[in-house]
Amino acid sequence: VIHAAHAVSRISSRNARVRIPRSQVHTVTFRASVLQSASMLLASSRLLPAVTTDRLARSLPTRAVRRMAARASAAAPKKVVIVGGVAGGASCAARLRRLSEDVEITLFERGPYVSFANCGLPYAVSEVIAEESKLLVASAAKFKSWFNVEVKEATEITTINREQKTVTAKNLSTGEEKQVPYDVLVLSPGAAALKPPIPGIHLPGLFTMKTIPDMRAVKAWIKEKKAKKAVVVGGGFIGLEMVENLHHMGLDCKVVEMLPQVRPGKDSQCLQRTSL
Repeated sequence: VIHAAHAVSRISSRNARVRIPRSQVHTVTFRASVLQSASMLLASSRLLPAVTTDRLARSLPTRAVRRMAARASAAAPKKVVIVGGVAGGASCAARLRRLSEDVEITLFERGPYVSFANCGLPYAVSEVIAEESKLLVASAAKFKSWFNVEVKEATEITTINREQKTVTAKNLSTGEEKQVPYDVLVLSPGAAALKPPIPGIHLPGLFTMKTIPDMRAVKAWIKEKKAKKAVVVGGGFIGLEMVENLHHMGLDCKVVEMLPQVRPGKDSQCLQRTSL
């Protein structure tokens, strides 16, 4: 008895070979024409507790492999719902499609854009990146044509019913709500920019830098008010990139960081050598 759940699989153009731990020295070879992809092989390994084989045999009969593949396909998830469509959610959708051609994938994003380069936002403020389209890694239309993923932008998931395996999706443009069934639910909603509860936090002229609309608001304020000075709270990557680009625009900038150094995840000696 070879426990396939402990096997490590590798697919090649000619066959798929399952490697067994050293304590179990038997090798089982599958014809690649029977298993359509490496993902099906992995699925069958997870679903079947064990594979029986003759000690002297080096391969399973084609009929047995087909039965394994059929069981894996029948038990595999048919509908996957992903909540959140920026870095994590979009990457998850693309990876799922590479693993399976059959699964139905729907991605919901509350904002107006999916899969955008948020580290490029400060450079769009200063127009070093002149076109907003260059911030978009992939649009909803491209996700559909490239990966056959249904993308619902400006749509918020408001409730989850785990017993019935459904989510409530609300279209933020029309207010329409509908129930969407799922077999697997992936939550990748991201996070909101931190706004500390301090006096004056709601005064005009205070902005966060997290999304494309945030970038537009900062850019419009600088042009409208002809701003000359700026304070950036937070010395992480985005904060320092904002300082770089505001300085490029001619603004006098100050950085406020709670910790003893900027870029808190960076070694202090490295920062001294790079003059940061």
